[in-house]
Amino acid sequence: NFIYYLIEVTTFAEIGENVWPCEIAMCSFRLDSEPKFYHNFLDLGIFPNWLLGTIMYRSQNVCYVPYFNFPPAKRNYAAVWDEILNFLPTASSLVSGQSVRPVIFSKNPSIKTYALTYLAKRAGITSFPFGKVRPVEEIIERILKQTN
Repeated sequence: NFIYYLIEVTTFAEIGENVWPCEIAMCSFRLDSEPKFYHNFLDLGIFPNWLLGTIMYRSQNVCYVPYFNFPPAKRNYAAVWDEILNFLPTASSLVSGQSVRPVIFSKNPSIKTYALTYLAKRAGITSFPFGKVRPVEEIIERILKQTN
């Protein structure tokens, strides 16, 4: 029975492959069980001066997450990364003796891949244990294959 993983990341800014995530939410589910959820706010610390206007605007008008002095936000990226790894099966999970990466789905998958990569780097992770985030529409294809 396949486990589906969804991710949503709210960002303060997105410029090419550079993203500044402020919130991450994940859901895992199987077709025959209750979903599980993960959620966290991220404290990104000091931003580049040239980016501050964009961050202030998006904080107040798009994501509604304060960009400073927000106690629920976590700055310990290593701890957040560990929580994500505890939520997702890691690359060391074995199926039939093979190392398996979880497949993560989302709208705008490239932004979510960049956000996870950003978080991994800030946590001091040198090898990214997940593949690219896949388009959420692929879930329908997988469910159809699974149910046929």
